[in-house]
Order: sequence, then structure tokens, then C-alpha cells
Amino acid sequence: MIESMVLALQSRGLKVTPTRATTHLLLDVAQPLVPPAAEASRGDIDCTLAGLPGLSQTVVFINDPERPPGNYAWALLWGTQFRGAGDPDVQRISNGEDWQHAAELIGRVLHVRT
Repeated sequence: MIESMVLALQSRGLKVTPTRATTHLLLDVAQPLVPPAAEASRGDIDCTLAGLPGLSQTVVFINDPERPPGNYAWALLWGTQFRGAGDPDVQRISNGEDWQHAAELIGRVLHVRT
């Protein structure tokens, strides 16, 4: 599921960096603000800006709070408490096995019009 999710996000042009927290898998997902250098070389964008980071969102693969133990969910991580003290501020977006739907929603969250 995780590898499929990473590939689905990358196929949407998103940069994905998986990291493991103490008890969760985190995916740092970023949408480049400026197209890659190959697109910028057409002349309409300054190549020195190509590939700069744009919007980003941390996605977490968690135990699903809405289903029995042993089931997982994809969620968006909001705030900074997850890396510090306190409970994570998460927004559940889909069942763990429904990575296609989760990737679609994440793509919408990070969509940048150029």
C-alpha cells in the first residue's frame, strides 16, 4: 500500500519523502511551485527558479480510529504537535487500502495553477 501510494503521488508530479516517526509512517509530499528545469528551458520561466519548493503537506499512515484494530488509514497531518508533545492533529482522508482515493485528494490539496 505504501509503495503504491508513493508511486501514485509521484505520477502526479509530486515529490515524496517517506520518513518514519516513532509509531507512524510519514510522507512529506511537495508540489513544486515552479516547473522542473526542462520545462523552464522553453524560455517562459527563469531557469534559476526552476524546481523551487511550493506547497507541501505531511501525510501520515495511522491506525484507523474509525475501524477495528489492525486497520489503517491515510490522514493529513496539521499543526506541529505530532513531532512534539500532545496528540496529533490529523484529518482522516481514506482507508489505508484505498490509496488511489487518498492520492487523488492529496493531489487536490497541493494543486498549484501555473
